Amino acid sequence: MCLVMIALFIREPERGAAERRKGEIVAEMVNTSYCDDIKALLSNLTYVFSTIAYTAIVFVVGTLTWWGPTACEHSEAHIAGLNSTDLLGPEEKAKINLTFGIITCIGGIVGVSLGSGLSMLLRTGWGPFKCVKTIRSDPIICGFGALIGIPALYFAIQSIETNMTVCYALIFVTVTTLCFNWATNVDMIMAVVAPTRRSAANSWQILLSHLLGDASGPYVIGLISDAIRGEDSTPYGRFKSLAKSFYLPNVLQLVSAVVFFVAAYTYVRDHNRFKESMGKAFIGIGFAIENNNEVRTGVLKPIYTKSLQGDVTAAAGKVNQGFSAIEREERKVVENWSC
Repeated sequence: MCLVMIALFIREPERGAAERRKGEIVAEMVNTSYCDDIKALLSNLTYVFSTIAYTAIVFVVGTLTWWGPTACEHSEAHIAGLNSTDLLGPEEKAKINLTFGIITCIGGIVGVSLGSGLSMLLRTGWGPFKCVKTIRSDPIICGFGALIGIPALYFAIQSIETNMTVCYALIFVTVTTLCFNWATNVDMIMAVVAPTRRSAANSWQILLSHLLGDASGPYVIGLISDAIRGEDSTPYGRFKSLAKSFYLPNVLQLVSAVVFFVAAYTYVRDHNRFKESMGKAFIGIGFAIENNNEVRTGVLKPIYTKSLQGDVTAAAGKVNQGFSAIEREERKVVENWSC
């Protein structure tokens, strides 16, 4: 019903309208065929790498939330000397599931917020991040999130049978760091994919990440666990086989981190191509601005000189914080011409 109401009563917005209002798009948006859109996305290496890395993260999160509580139940049954998890009290099972649910919810909220905040600080060079300021902040934060999650997940699984408090704390760290990429990955796509192709980019990334990630991940881990366990049906045997099968998610976290760092390498090139397609790429390109029915033409030239540190010598104003030196110069020139 909601989808029907949206289709009937919500006006389809212009692709890139938000960027155009902020002056980030000056070129006319031209719709292309779906095949051309797919070809463009496949040639966008940052998008391809981010999709691969994001899918690996979704695989890890899906398998952890599915099999994590089960592994804890098998461990508790073994410690209690039971022959099956069916003999565990319903209160004990409910406690494990509730704890996992709380950890997942809080870790997700903290991870998304912290990941977005760290990416913004790294991109703007605020405070202690001044010496490491970079426009590659989105893929870098995603990569470090996956990297931190590797030891956290490994020791979380290993500590289940010895100390559940430590296990829960490490699982919280794992979920939090893995959730660094939920928002930053979207920002990265927005920065390298043209507005007319973002719906296709997001839909394909969502489809592939869930199809190959949390939809198939738990099944794959279950197959690996059964193959390792063999005929051993005791709670301890089931727990140990699950613990060993979680080596695969650990490896996938490493793969995700490496691929995100590769995406950081290709990000600048793809972002510059995106700005070119938006008509906002470089100073020195001819342009025409219509203001009060008067067309003014010219060539964008820098009005600030750069310092030895590569930044502009004059302050660009608070509204330009977070822009690179070249972007601030372009923005100031366009504002002067449009006045």
